Amino acid sequence: MPPAAADAGKARTPRSTTEGYRPPSRQGKRAAVAWLEPEAIKQLNIYAIQHDRNVQDLLVEAINDWFAREGLPRFDAER
Repeated sequence: MPPAAADAGKARTPRSTTEGYRPPSRQGKRAAVAWLEPEAIKQLNIYAIQHDRNVQDLLVEAINDWFAREGLPRFDAER
């Protein structure tokens, strides 16, 4: 029987972030996921490379700009 089938009847325990390593830059934060077209991901990555930025910072900047436009408080990347 495949391992997945053997584990099918067992209750799964949720993964805990306190049990594993989390880099200091991610402590106290949660991921927000968006599913994008492959071309959008490619464009985002190319822009980041061309402007010597990383995608994380670009996304935080875009979300903070949206918060500001909507009159919501901004959240800095580094707190």
